Amino acid sequence: MHLERFTTRTYETDFNNRLRISSVLNYMQEVAANNAEDLGFGFKKFTEQGIFWVLSRVHIEMVSYPVIGEPLIVETWPKSLISPFALRDFLFYNETGETIGKATTAWLIINRESMRPVRPEPVMEGIVRNEIRHAIQTMPDKIVTPETMSHVGTVIPSYSDIDVNQHVNNVKYMEYVLNTYPESELRNRMITGLQINFLQECRFGEPLEILKSGSPESNTDHFEGRKSNGTRVFQADLVFA
Repeated sequence: MHLERFTTRTYETDFNNRLRISSVLNYMQEVAANNAEDLGFGFKKFTEQGIFWVLSRVHIEMVSYPVIGEPLIVETWPKSLISPFALRDFLFYNETGETIGKATTAWLIINRESMRPVRPEPVMEGIVRNEIRHAIQTMPDKIVTPETMSHVGTVIPSYSDIDVNQHVNNVKYMEYVLNTYPESELRNRMITGLQINFLQECRFGEPLEILKSGSPESNTDHFEGRKSNGTRVFQADLVFA
């Protein structure tokens, strides 16, 4: 198990004074990287081997969010290997130790030269994993595309969107999605569930069309990001309360 405590900063909250879901994703990315380094399969070690981690699927469920100055305690652990995925779970706690959220994620190990996935079992041989403890028992599944979707925006990734692997960071896709909403829809609703699947890399300057299916009356919205040739880059389902 790996535990880290974060204090909610002003630049991590929204206009409701709630920690943004994108900030939760940033915390998850940070603790996952730190835990991987501690266990010997992090960025430095993988760079030596010519491989790197890619987050493939995320499923988050939230009950509440901290406000400015309040902590979010994030616990994570590597779980089972279901080739080609390596699974990792998370629990989120408030200051009193109450569980206010949970998540499960599926990761791929990518060969830097071929840009193809490699089997995780040989790479992680001998690494202790907790295969019987689940934050969310089922792994994130494929997401079905609705029959009808509408164009809600176009994004051209730039400097602040690109990560160390030279493609758009996974958190940025969530920000692209949230930026399509009018203020009124986000002010009066809270995101209680999220699944986002990353299907294809997107690089600096590649236009990304954002498509949506859903309405203000619905509690679930579906989004997709597609390149100009129609290739799906990501899919996301958001659940509101």
